[in-house]
Amino acid sequence: ALPDADGNWRSPPLEPGDVLLWATAPGFGRTFWPENADRPPLERLRVTAEGEVHGGLDLQMPTEGAVVGTVVTSGDPQLLNLLFVNDDGSVGLAVSADEDSTFRMGELREGTWSVELYSLELGIVEGPLFDDAGAPVTVEVVAGAEADLGRIEPVQGASISGVVTASV
Repeated sequence: ALPDADGNWRSPPLEPGDVLLWATAPGFGRTFWPENADRPPLERLRVTAEGEVHGGLDLQMPTEGAVVGTVVTSGDPQLLNLLFVNDDGSVGLAVSADEDSTFRMGELREGTWSVELYSLELGIVEGPLFDDAGAPVTVEVVAGAEADLGRIEPVQGASISGVVTASV
């Protein structure tokens, strides 16, 4: 649900059950209810009956931080997905590179985020991004600022193949 100009929002109809409530809005970091948390809480909102209305589920959202950069690949950069994962692995947010090979991942809360790369179509090694020394790449995100990862050059993967036959 998108908030109106005054910040009011209402969800689409929900089935009874446990609901994980989180919000995103342009310029703000992803936020989870009930504690305006930066990661999913154990507590869920219990919707017990059809037509039930829960009000007062207010959220205070922090200014977003963002990560920008450029991917260098021989294929279509839009086929590369960059996944930013928070420090305990409970939140992962993805973005694809634009046609011009640049990307901007907003909606991030302050903190340390690791970076992973995924693309079956480009034939790259998928998973965590490593620096030249072999350490996983992390980025420190600050509210209201853009952290620049610079140029990212995914490692091309090798492949192996063979034939599977029935044993006799």
